[in-house]
Amino acid sequence: MKLRTPFITLATFVAVLTANVLVSSHVGAIGNIGGRPATPDPANSRSQSIFIHTIKKGQTVDDKVLVSNQTDSKQTIELYAVDAIPSNTGAFTCKQRSEKATDAGAWIKLSTTEVTLKANDSTIVPFTISAPKDADVGEHDACLAFEAKNEEPEISGNLRITTRSAVRVALTIPGKLRREVAVASYTIDQKNYQQRYTLDLKNVGNVSADTNVDVELRTLFGSKVYQNGGEYPVLANKALELSYENDKSPFFGGWYFAEASASYDKDASTWGTQKTKDLATVYAHSKLVFIWPQPLAMVIIIVVVAALVWLIIWLLRQEKLRLEILESWKPHKIKKGDTIQALAESANVSWKRLAKINKIKAPYTLVEKQTIYIPRKQNSKKKE
Repeated sequence: MKLRTPFITLATFVAVLTANVLVSSHVGAIGNIGGRPATPDPANSRSQSIFIHTIKKGQTVDDKVLVSNQTDSKQTIELYAVDAIPSNTGAFTCKQRSEKATDAGAWIKLSTTEVTLKANDSTIVPFTISAPKDADVGEHDACLAFEAKNEEPEISGNLRITTRSAVRVALTIPGKLRREVAVASYTIDQKNYQQRYTLDLKNVGNVSADTNVDVELRTLFGSKVYQNGGEYPVLANKALELSYENDKSPFFGGWYFAEASASYDKDASTWGTQKTKDLATVYAHSKLVFIWPQPLAMVIIIVVVAALVWLIIWLLRQEKLRLEILESWKPHKIKKGDTIQALAESANVSWKRLAKINKIKAPYTLVEKQTIYIPRKQNSKKKE
C-alpha cells in the first residue's frame, strides 16, 4: 500500500553542477539537523511542530527556535527564513534560499544566522516577526530552514544535491477570516489490479485548514475492505491533491463503493482537528467501481461457473427426459399391498428407474391411494 502525501520527508536542493542554480526544494520533518518551536503552546498540539501566531498589522512578536544537531560530529548550521508556497499538488513547500522573500519570509529576523553545535547538542535561537502595516487579512506562511554549512554535496550524474530541513511558520493577520473546504473531485483509476484513489480538496477561505481525510472501499453490503487517509493542511485559497494506491485488491474482485471525506474545524481562529464534535465534514460522491478478480481468482471463478452451467444443463436434461417418459406412462393409484418392486416387475421396468421417475426416496415405501406413473402396457415388452 503506497501513499503519496503532500509532505516530503527531506528538504532537497538540486543544483546544476555547471551553473550552480537551485531549482527545487521541499519542506519536511526534522532530520539529523533541524529545529522545532522552543516554546510551544500546551493548549495547541499543532504548535509542537509549527510556529503559529496571530499578529496584527504593524505588530512585532518574539519567538524562539530550538536548533539541534543529532549527528555524531560537530556541525555548523545555517538558519534562514524563506517564503512558503504550494507545490504543484497544493502541498506545503518552501522557496529556495536564493529567491528573495516577499511575504512572511521577509517578516522574520533571526538573532543569528549561524550556530555551531557539538554532536547531539542543541541551542535556542530567538527571532522576531514584524508584520507590515499593509499586510493582507488572512494567513501568511513562511519557513525556517536549517542547513549544514559545509556539508559535502551528493553527486548524482551532473547534479549536486544537498539537504535541509524546515519548520513551517503560520501567521494570521486578524480581520474577516474564513475557512471553508470543499471536495473538488474524486477519481478512481485502475491498472494491473491496483487502484489509485485521487481526492482533490479546495479551501476557498483565507486561512489554511487542517483536515482529517478518510478514503474507504466497501462492499455492496457495507463491509470495509480498504481504508487510508491522514491529517493534511489545505492552504488558504489553494487546492490540495491527495493520492492513495491500493495494491492489495480484493481477491475475487466485484462491485464496490469507493467513498471519501474530509473533516475540519470551521472556526478560523483555531488550529488542528482535536475538537471532533465541532468538525465539519465534506463528502465526495460515492462511486460504484468494478474491480477485476486477480488471475488465480479468475481461474477459480471460470471453473466454478463452468461447473454450475454444466450442472444446470444436466439437471434440465434430466427433467426433460423425465417429463418425456411421463407422457408415455400412465398414472396408477397405489393399492393396499403394492410395492415398488412388484409394480416394477409387472411393468417390466427396473424398480430403481420407477423410483427415480416418480422421485420416490428411500426406503421406497408406497402409500395407499398415492398416485405414481408406470409404463403403459404397450411399452412394457421388456425392462428398461
